[in-house]
Amino acid sequence: MYFPDLRAFLQFLRDKQQLIEVKAPVSACFEITEIHRRMLHSEGPALLFTNALDPDGKPYDFPVLVNLFGTRQRVAWALGREPGELRELGEMLAFLRQPRLPAN
Repeated sequence: MYFPDLRAFLQFLRDKQQLIEVKAPVSACFEITEIHRRMLHSEGPALLFTNALDPDGKPYDFPVLVNLFGTRQRVAWALGREPGELRELGEMLAFLRQPRLPAN
């Protein structure tokens, strides 16, 4: 599957129930990092904080997205692959980094 932009990928994750939008006010300075750490550790979903607060308690003008690539499955989806195909993709990228010269 191909995603033309981040919005399309986020909608795909919503449809797969792999993205949670957090509308409650959350401190970007103190809370988001810990919430993200716990989600990453438990292989939880990606989180989109729509009401992140700055250190003074004022809302930011933009959302905060965390744990987007927190699982092999989401990394594979983002690359248009299945998890079992990631090794093959990695080998191809490694080859392209240092290609072998033709013998003739």
